[in-house]
Amino acid sequence: MLAGAALEDEAPLSRLTPREFDVLRMVVTGESIEQIASRLHLSRQTVSNPVSSIRQKLGVVNDFNLLRLAVRYDLPDLPAGYSLRTVQ
Repeated sequence: MLAGAALEDEAPLSRLTPREFDVLRMVVTGESIEQIASRLHLSRQTVSNPVSSIRQKLGVVNDFNLLRLAVRYDLPDLPAGYSLRTVQ
């Protein structure tokens, strides 16, 4: 569920570090933790930590809500056709 603070903030994505932002883009485009770890040459746990941090910073509890937040705030590099209508 989206936390109220995340929705009221003009730019909640600005809370993320550059690495967290990259990981967020991979998560919302459907990559699994294992795929992200392989792509970044990291362990699964090393990727899981920033995913947890991203969720905490943005006030969401799952990947679906990460996607909704990313679409709402126009995350760069989302695949064509993503809209709030698509993910609601």
